[in-house]
Amino acid sequence: MRAPSIVSTLLSGVPPSNKIIPDVPLATTQRPDFAEADTYDREASAPDMSIMSPSGLSHLAEDSVPSVAQAAAHLLLMEAMWVWKQKATSGETAMKLLTLLSANSVDLQPDNEKIHSQLLAGLMEVAAPRFYSWWHAVNQELSRTMPEEDYLELPADLLPPMDVMLIWHAYMLRPVIYEDDCSRLDVPHMRRVLFPWKEVVNAIDIRTTEYCMPSAARDFFEKTSEQSADLLEELCNETHPLVYHIHCPYCHTTRNLPIIPTAQTEDINQGFELECGCGYVPSVDALRSDLLHLRQTRESRLRGTYSYPALAQALYPLSRALPLPILESCTKRERFLQAIHTASYESNTPKWAVETLLSLYTPTSPVTQASSAHYSSVLRATCFIDEMHQKCWLRSPALCCQSTTTPSKLIGTLPRAQQKYRNFLGLARLSNNLSVTPTSDVDLFWHTHQLSPEPYRRFCIRHVRKSMEYSDKVIHENLSSSFKATQKAYSERFRGVYEACRCWSCEIERNDQEAAVSNDEISASSSKAQDYQDWVRRVVVMFWQEVEARREKGLPGLKKESLEEVLAKGPRRRSSLVSLSSLKAWR
Repeated sequence: MRAPSIVSTLLSGVPPSNKIIPDVPLATTQRPDFAEADTYDREASAPDMSIMSPSGLSHLAEDSVPSVAQAAAHLLLMEAMWVWKQKATSGETAMKLLTLLSANSVDLQPDNEKIHSQLLAGLMEVAAPRFYSWWHAVNQELSRTMPEEDYLELPADLLPPMDVMLIWHAYMLRPVIYEDDCSRLDVPHMRRVLFPWKEVVNAIDIRTTEYCMPSAARDFFEKTSEQSADLLEELCNETHPLVYHIHCPYCHTTRNLPIIPTAQTEDINQGFELECGCGYVPSVDALRSDLLHLRQTRESRLRGTYSYPALAQALYPLSRALPLPILESCTKRERFLQAIHTASYESNTPKWAVETLLSLYTPTSPVTQASSAHYSSVLRATCFIDEMHQKCWLRSPALCCQSTTTPSKLIGTLPRAQQKYRNFLGLARLSNNLSVTPTSDVDLFWHTHQLSPEPYRRFCIRHVRKSMEYSDKVIHENLSSSFKATQKAYSERFRGVYEACRCWSCEIERNDQEAAVSNDEISASSSKAQDYQDWVRRVVVMFWQEVEARREKGLPGLKKESLEEVLAKGPRRRSSLVSLSSLKAWR
């Protein structure tokens, strides 16, 4: 990581040697004019890629939470996901895909937010079979090299395309379901795969944040799936509408339905299924078949029981109490659920076991093999991706830097979030009935942790003494109540603020407070010194705002040295005011 510069020195409250602070009120300082770089290699850019050093991206021991470097890499990955999503759901590409996935059955309004969700959902439905093809192929490939009961970081030549990455990423954010499905769907090695942070960082252009698969990974995917690695390009060349082919195994009728608007997106926490007029319901039929198998063999293939055998033991009496005719034939949903509740009462099956069972057989989608609909998982995950894009922490000047007083210490948004995540896990361990609710910065590290499933599971069992899976299906009232309780418990135990503004300006000020040192010439309480520090912070934010604005617009960047040049000159008087609040409102 770079050594402290004049910028970090100024932010610590210490002016450069022999620097005299001008007596210019903050409200009257002139807006700085930053010089444009004359060559690409002289342009200022963020983040400082030394934050994501290879050593920092390497996986640590099971007892460790994610590193600052891994969290930064996750921010980079989510920004690449956002870029792909925007490309897929806007402009001419969106119009083409809407026509293809809706079979001309929807009013094409690409600027409509609902249409964006439907289009992304439709794309994920098309991507789901591609995901399963990649998932099984990688599992097969790793079976030759993965040490028994050990972990292996996914090699660069097995990286997935971005559409598949979106599904895999969202899937692993449901760790209990993911772990169980790895066993149930016969891909056991995927549970022990470590997320390939180094390879992902190398595959993303830091300037454009576009993801580019290594050629070997592209070849592997196309060979094993017999499809193009570029889903959008493949679909844009498609001439026939894409539809669901729904076949009923009982009455043998087949229906073809457009993916959009058939896919349900009104509630992103719910999947959907297509029922047949004869009474066939896929989720009910799967549950019926799995309970019959348990009854006949005492061997469970019920969802949730691969990683939790006690669930199968608790449900065996239920399978015996259900009438055999109910289990042996197609049964309508209402009748089957009523039979389950009656049998659970007669067999004294624990309520928790029945509720868990039914939660794992909710509608998913016609192409989902998992216990949760992939497209709905992706829609939920993209809410956080959108939030991280909006906050723009990836490009923040306060993301991470060395302390000017203790070079071995890191300060910034990510180091603070890492410690807060440790505290959060400690709070979760101590809480009994409290359902702890994360803040956005805690969520970043929590999500990063979950992307290596087996180490995360073992960490939770060892240090939290329970599985940790955050349910974003909690209704708003309960979520608000849980958050307030978490906030109160955190404040009482750690004597710190749980939730606060994380904008660039506030985070730079926190960095300043952490790095503050006493100085004989300038008292920390001096209003003159405070005004000077405020001016420095304002200039730093303005500089990096302009750097980011130019990057987004594809304009030439600012010269790396221009920020330090402006700071070295000091504030200049001007007639108009730029308020600090306007800086916080950026983006």
